[in-house]
Amino acid sequence: MKKFGFSGHERLIKTSHYNHALKKGEKVVHPFFYLYFINNNLLYNRLGIRIGKKFGDAHVRNRVKRVIREVYRVNKNSIKGFDLVFIPRYGAKYFFSDVETAVKKVFSKVEGKTGKTGF
Repeated sequence: MKKFGFSGHERLIKTSHYNHALKKGEKVVHPFFYLYFINNNLLYNRLGIRIGKKFGDAHVRNRVKRVIREVYRVNKNSIKGFDLVFIPRYGAKYFFSDVETAVKKVFSKVEGKTGKTGF
Protein backbone atom coordinates (compact mmCIF):
# COMPACT_ATOMS: atom_id res chain seq x y z
CA MET A 1 0.00 0.00 0.00
CA LYS A 2 1.20 3.49 -0.79
CA LYS A 3 2.30 5.61 2.12
CA PHE A 4 -0.07 8.46 1.23
CA GLY A 5 -2.82 6.51 -0.52
CA PHE A 6 -6.44 6.53 0.56
CA SER A 7 -8.08 3.22 -0.24
CA GLY A 8 -11.65 2.06 0.21
CA HIS A 9 -11.07 0.15 3.45
CA GLU A 10 -9.99 3.44 5.08
CA ARG A 11 -13.45 4.98 4.70
CA LEU A 12 -16.44 4.81 6.99
CA ILE A 13 -19.26 3.57 4.78
CA LYS A 14 -21.95 2.02 6.96
CA THR A 15 -24.36 4.24 8.85
CA SER A 16 -23.85 2.07 11.92
CA HIS A 17 -20.13 2.92 11.95
CA TYR A 18 -20.91 6.64 11.77
CA ASN A 19 -23.49 6.35 14.54
CA HIS A 20 -21.11 4.36 16.74
CA ALA A 21 -18.44 7.06 16.44
CA LEU A 22 -20.94 9.87 17.00
CA LYS A 23 -22.69 8.32 19.99
CA LYS A 24 -19.88 6.55 21.82
CA GLY A 25 -16.84 8.47 20.61
CA GLU A 26 -15.16 11.54 22.01
CA LYS A 27 -15.52 14.98 20.49
CA VAL A 28 -12.94 17.65 19.69
CA VAL A 29 -14.20 21.09 18.72
CA HIS A 30 -12.38 23.44 16.35
CA PRO A 31 -13.67 26.59 14.59
CA PHE A 32 -13.54 24.71 11.24
CA PHE A 33 -15.14 21.42 12.27
CA TYR A 34 -16.15 18.97 14.94
CA LEU A 35 -14.16 15.75 15.08
CA TYR A 36 -15.63 12.64 16.66
CA PHE A 37 -13.21 9.78 17.21
CA ILE A 38 -13.29 6.32 18.70
CA ASN A 39 -10.77 3.50 18.85
CA ASN A 40 -11.48 0.91 16.13
CA ASN A 41 -8.97 -1.82 17.14
CA LEU A 42 -7.46 -1.80 13.64
CA LEU A 43 -4.00 -0.78 12.46
CA TYR A 44 -5.40 2.02 10.34
CA ASN A 45 -7.89 4.87 10.60
CA ARG A 46 -11.23 5.04 8.89
CA LEU A 47 -12.48 8.44 7.80
CA GLY A 48 -16.00 9.76 7.45
CA ILE A 49 -17.18 13.25 6.57
CA ARG A 50 -20.73 14.32 7.30
CA ILE A 51 -21.96 17.56 5.80
CA GLY A 52 -25.55 18.75 5.61
CA LYS A 53 -27.38 20.41 2.74
CA LYS A 54 -27.72 23.69 4.62
CA PHE A 55 -23.95 24.06 4.27
CA GLY A 56 -24.34 25.17 0.66
CA ASP A 57 -24.76 23.97 -2.89
CA ALA A 58 -23.33 20.65 -4.00
CA HIS A 59 -20.16 22.18 -5.43
CA VAL A 60 -19.44 23.92 -2.11
CA ARG A 61 -20.04 20.76 -0.07
CA ASN A 62 -17.91 18.68 -2.43
CA ARG A 63 -15.02 21.16 -2.29
CA VAL A 64 -15.05 21.14 1.52
CA LYS A 65 -15.06 17.32 1.53
CA ARG A 66 -12.18 17.22 -0.99
CA VAL A 67 -10.07 19.61 1.09
CA ILE A 68 -10.68 17.69 4.33
CA ARG A 69 -10.02 14.34 2.62
CA GLU A 70 -6.75 15.57 1.07
CA VAL A 71 -5.48 17.11 4.32
CA TYR A 72 -6.33 13.88 6.13
CA ARG A 73 -4.61 11.78 3.44
CA VAL A 74 -1.37 13.73 3.82
CA ASN A 75 -1.44 13.70 7.65
CA LYS A 76 -3.05 10.33 8.39
CA ASN A 77 0.14 8.71 9.67
CA SER A 78 0.26 10.97 12.73
CA ILE A 79 -2.40 8.86 14.49
CA LYS A 80 -3.53 5.25 13.98
CA GLY A 81 -6.40 3.02 14.97
CA PHE A 82 -9.38 5.38 15.04
CA ASP A 83 -12.70 5.89 13.34
CA LEU A 84 -12.79 9.62 12.60
CA VAL A 85 -15.90 11.59 11.66
CA PHE A 86 -15.40 15.18 10.56
CA ILE A 87 -18.42 17.49 10.62
CA PRO A 88 -17.52 20.84 8.99
CA ARG A 89 -18.87 24.00 10.57
CA TYR A 90 -20.70 26.55 8.49
CA GLY A 91 -19.07 29.93 7.83
CA ALA A 92 -15.37 29.02 7.79
CA LYS A 93 -13.19 29.40 4.69
CA TYR A 94 -11.81 26.00 3.79
CA PHE A 95 -8.37 26.65 2.33
CA PHE A 96 -5.89 23.77 2.30
CA SER A 97 -3.25 25.43 4.50
CA ASP A 98 -5.77 26.55 7.13
CA VAL A 99 -7.45 23.16 7.28
CA GLU A 100 -4.07 21.41 7.48
CA THR A 101 -3.09 23.51 10.50
CA ALA A 102 -6.47 22.77 12.10
CA VAL A 103 -6.18 19.01 11.51
CA LYS A 104 -2.69 18.93 13.01
CA LYS A 105 -3.95 20.74 16.13
CA VAL A 106 -6.93 18.42 16.45
CA PHE A 107 -4.78 15.31 15.96
CA SER A 108 -2.47 16.51 18.75
CA LYS A 109 -5.54 16.85 21.00
CA VAL A 110 -6.58 13.30 20.09
CA GLU A 111 -3.09 12.06 20.97
CA GLY A 112 -3.30 13.88 24.30
CA LYS A 113 -6.69 12.40 25.16
CA THR A 114 -5.82 8.83 24.17
CA GLY A 115 -2.05 8.54 24.43
CA LYS A 116 -1.96 6.87 21.00
CA THR A 117 0.24 8.17 18.21
CA GLY A 118 1.17 7.10 14.68
CA PHE A 119 3.82 4.57 13.74
